[in-house]
Amino acid sequence: MPDGRICKPLDELLGFDKYSRRSQRAKEQICALAADTTYRNVSVLETHLTGYPISPSTVCRTVKEVGNRINVQDVAYEADEPGTVQSQVLFGESDGVWIPLQGEKEKKVEIRTAVMYIGKKAINGGRKKLQNKRTFTAIGLTSAEWQKALCEQAYSHYDPNSARLLIVGGDGGSWVQNSFDLLGIERVEKTLDQYHINKAIKIAFGNVIDIKPILRDLYSNGFESVKEQICALVAMKGTSEGRKQRSRCLAYLSNHAEQIVPLSQRNLPCELPASSLGTMESNCSQLVAHRMKTRGCSWSIEGATGMLAILRHKEELTEHSFKYEAIRKLAAKKKTCKRVLCRDQTGTISHGSFPILKSGKMSAPYAKVFKDIINAKLPL
Repeated sequence: MPDGRICKPLDELLGFDKYSRRSQRAKEQICALAADTTYRNVSVLETHLTGYPISPSTVCRTVKEVGNRINVQDVAYEADEPGTVQSQVLFGESDGVWIPLQGEKEKKVEIRTAVMYIGKKAINGGRKKLQNKRTFTAIGLTSAEWQKALCEQAYSHYDPNSARLLIVGGDGGSWVQNSFDLLGIERVEKTLDQYHINKAIKIAFGNVIDIKPILRDLYSNGFESVKEQICALVAMKGTSEGRKQRSRCLAYLSNHAEQIVPLSQRNLPCELPASSLGTMESNCSQLVAHRMKTRGCSWSIEGATGMLAILRHKEELTEHSFKYEAIRKLAAKKKTCKRVLCRDQTGTISHGSFPILKSGKMSAPYAKVFKDIINAKLPL
């Protein structure tokens, strides 16, 4: 250029960064593979795919670059128009997943995870699938930033004018219960997740009594129906650690007594689906824990933020970076089978007889076998 700058129009048109060795699509392909396996395995797979060697360190840098770019866009996202999914009842659940860190001041960091849906649909084997599911994850955000990001994502997918009731589930934590406060739905009902209730009661009283009757009464009639029984168990003699666990369980249930009341006894403005809530633990495992908490993984803040953004958009990255060829169906041909005598074109047909067939002993078990062989018409 006249002012001494170097301008490369073709690189700018194709979206190549300065000194970049890979296109954006190649980087997204690496990230799509890294969402399912380790960086070392990705380096081997990418080397076979492209024919050019790539190291695990390069995979790590690519994940940080692409993932953090996506995360910045997600945090700054603002919905222009409301969503089109209409439902009178919305369900929202949230929970945290702790992952180990390396090279940081803190040894662990919590990943905030939330899921929203409008109901469940039965699929094969007694399993159920969430309908119109939306998942949200974040790391390093304050409660206010988390609520705003979640609200913008939910507003862009669901129609807020059609929703009359929001059912919120969680473990009772402050930020967990307040994750959906900015959605602006008229009626919000908060419930305590049964997984955490079962876990707390089992740890405290599982080795003392049969906890099934307590859980049955608790879920049917609320905390007041089992309060006296639990207080009597807390007063029992035992080890110091056992008494502490019982006291913690009693405090946990009493502090969230209003959230344990069954939804059928809350005079809700609309009818609920047959089954609801109780999906957060499996979603946390599939979305975050399976990739970021297993195999002895430990992360930096930058690497965890990038991988988390890639996991949120794994399907989009896979569809954009990999090309799939449609399988063409071949036209079915009608098969015709003609039954003709088996003849040798170069020889003659041999003739012979079985005396046993002329002796009158046709009742012998092998007589019919020989007769079928003689009279058979075999295909060529």
